[in-house]
Amino acid sequence: MATLSRTTLGIAMQCLERQTRTWIEAFLYRLDVPDKLVSGGNKMELLLGVFRGLEQLRRHDLLQQIVFETANSFHDDRGPWLRQALMRDGFALGTGGLVPDVPQAEDNRTALEVLVRQHACDLNEKTLCHHLRESIDLFREEKWDSSISHARNFVEQLLGDIAKAIATRKRQSPCLSRPVRIRQYLQDSCFFDKAEKEKLVDGVYGYFSEEGSHPGISTQSAARVCMHVLWAFGFYVLEKFGNWKNDNP
Repeated sequence: MATLSRTTLGIAMQCLERQTRTWIEAFLYRLDVPDKLVSGGNKMELLLGVFRGLEQLRRHDLLQQIVFETANSFHDDRGPWLRQALMRDGFALGTGGLVPDVPQAEDNRTALEVLVRQHACDLNEKTLCHHLRESIDLFREEKWDSSISHARNFVEQLLGDIAKAIATRKRQSPCLSRPVRIRQYLQDSCFFDKAEKEKLVDGVYGYFSEEGSHPGISTQSAARVCMHVLWAFGFYVLEKFGNWKNDNP
């Protein structure tokens, strides 16, 4: 599941510190923060004690609610900063709380890794899982272009491994030296049909290959789109490959 980073929690504390101590204590009281955590000297010490205590108690639900209400309450220069940090952590502001912007991101990554491992005899498991993890981790580090590059590398590796596996089973020796040839071979071998290859596969690869330069949206937004597409496309292709192997033992 998506989790709040300490960077985001720190920004939330800086937002709250601007209020009076009485306001902060009333805010924490309203959210039912355990009384034993509400202590400390100055305002920041109080907030640090609360946030650290909730981490230790694994009250991530309460931490998320505090950050959600903070993000909704502050509209000065720190409010947008906090909302941007939430987006990097994989959250959006819902009507009643934080909503995972990339639904169950960690679960999706784990599930995709499991699918890759199911085909370890045909796929380069180590390389694929590396690109998948790097794409997510670099996004959280705000390295948008690098995140997109690893998403593209994952797709290149996955399609290339599948093309080689199909060629081996068919006892063929196609030229797979370039991504465009790999995609064409996957159509020629009937793994993808023409419309699927041209509208879906070429489209996904083309979007990833633009290195985040997408008119009308920020590089961060482009990287987020790439993560959504990466998981959906990865699940789709791996499921398709499993079905293909069942039909071509």
